[in-house]
Amino acid sequence: MDNIKKLLEEKAREACARFGLHRVYFARPLGRRRHFLAGAGHETFLPAQSAFLFDNLVVFWVGEMKNQEKFLKFLKQEVRKYVT
Repeated sequence: MDNIKKLLEEKAREACARFGLHRVYFARPLGRRRHFLAGAGHETFLPAQSAFLFDNLVVFWVGEMKNQEKFLKFLKQEVRKYVT
């Protein structure tokens, strides 16, 4: 699990830089709750947006994004082999 967390942290850092976001983080859905796994960026008072990447992984991001579809496609391709 530590390797997956390190990978997710690295991908979150890369996504922040590539898409100009303040923060990106990943969580695992547990019923109605979300369990934080890993992330990167800095805290802000802005609300986070989220999307399911897979049934067992949710991504949250904070900041203005011009192309959400490209962002989600990038993350799905990068983490698919590690979390599905």
